[in-house]
Amino acid sequence: MNRFALGHFSGVILDVGHILANTHRLFANAPAVTLVAALAKYRLSADTVTLDMHPLVIDTGAHRVLIDPGGLDETPDALMTALKAAEIDPASIDTVIVTHGHADHYRGCMRADGALAFPGAAHYLQRAEWDYWLAVDNPEPYHAETFRRLMPALKAHFTLLDGVGEIVPGIRAVSTPGHSPAHMALLIGERLMYVADVLLHPALVEYPDWFGGFDIMPEAVVETRRRLLRRIADEDLWVSAYHYAAPGTGRILPAGDTWTWLPRIITEDDVHI
Repeated sequence: MNRFALGHFSGVILDVGHILANTHRLFANAPAVTLVAALAKYRLSADTVTLDMHPLVIDTGAHRVLIDPGGLDETPDALMTALKAAEIDPASIDTVIVTHGHADHYRGCMRADGALAFPGAAHYLQRAEWDYWLAVDNPEPYHAETFRRLMPALKAHFTLLDGVGEIVPGIRAVSTPGHSPAHMALLIGERLMYVADVLLHPALVEYPDWFGGFDIMPEAVVETRRRLLRRIADEDLWVSAYHYAAPGTGRILPAGDTWTWLPRIITEDDVHI
């Protein structure tokens, strides 16, 4: 668990487990020689890469916002366990933001018994993202089937967004298509960018032109990633990354035509919003 302050905001990064990704699917277009060097540098297996799952809770003073309430079918109450460990009452969550329609980012919206986990909260997802996962010809049948099984029952609790803009005061949607058609990142205050799945692994900071087999729009995700990395570096933003190992926060530093990931815990002296 990672707690940090953002001026008058505060944040808690939760731990709800991990998923295993096939290395060659995660880095689908990586040149073989470069991939071997990257695997050694980042101490990765040639077969599988562990991706942690770190939902983010932001307390703005006016709202308590849960971002990407993730989990797995096998551990549907992991999010509730993590909230309890952080001494956060689920009833205090008044806003839930889902960045895109992969279940590891929304499974915690529903408890193991099928009840809505946060019945008093306003839930947000992009409208184009919702429609995409309900399409009968969806190219990701596993994720689509899971979405259709779980999410329609929750639709009355969702506000569907149409593009960028403020969701609650101090948290803005940033358009980042590619991993999915209407994937969004979030700018929190003026100094923290939550990147969701634009950056699935720190290696993609250094190798932004690599894409994965589960990036629906490969060319778009590369363009999006480079644009977001430039913005983060140019504006000197902090980063919160859903799938990165603890602490899950850090800085992105320019390195020629690419960038470097520097994991670091945010302290109150570092960020003023």
